[in-house]
Amino acid sequence: MLKQVCYSCAQNMRAKIILLAVLSLLISLTRSRVALAAMTTPVAGVHGALPSSLYIPKINKVASVIPVGLTTAGDMDVPHNFIQAGWYQFGVLPGKVGSAIIDGHVDNGASIPGVFKHLHELAVGDDIYVTDQSGNILHFKVTGTTVYRRTSSSAPIFANAGIPLLKIITCYGTFIPKDKTYDRRLVITASLVG
Repeated sequence: MLKQVCYSCAQNMRAKIILLAVLSLLISLTRSRVALAAMTTPVAGVHGALPSSLYIPKINKVASVIPVGLTTAGDMDVPHNFIQAGWYQFGVLPGKVGSAIIDGHVDNGASIPGVFKHLHELAVGDDIYVTDQSGNILHFKVTGTTVYRRTSSSAPIFANAGIPLLKIITCYGTFIPKDKTYDRRLVITASLVG
């Protein structure tokens, strides 16, 4: 009988230890989520007004800009339509020091053109205008174009150069049907003029 009681005590002790471990893990996960939420809160209220539209005269493109976040895979998301551009809401606002990132579709891989179908036509010196929700218009000039493999690190795109930059990203290269995307990314970099 005593052996059975001791066995029951041991089982209760194991259950308590497991319960404490689970509670400790839940507390740790909650703290991590709170920290992650603090790191990924949109910067609008702190730094200024959100971008609302984009105008690129050379390709005669006017597009509304909506905030986008991250996909479940941890990549920058893109608008779920072909007519809007997406501003990375966990990054820098256009006009602020750092790289403000805007993306959009080139097409649907077939016949529907996307917002940035003709982005590849931009060259150094071309103008880009971003209007924010307060009506301020920011003028950028293209300083370069770069093509990256889809699997390349995105670190250079998001890097802070110490000056206000605008980087516009779209798909480029060859469409890969099984992945439903292109094999490369075109990145247009522009510096703030005024």
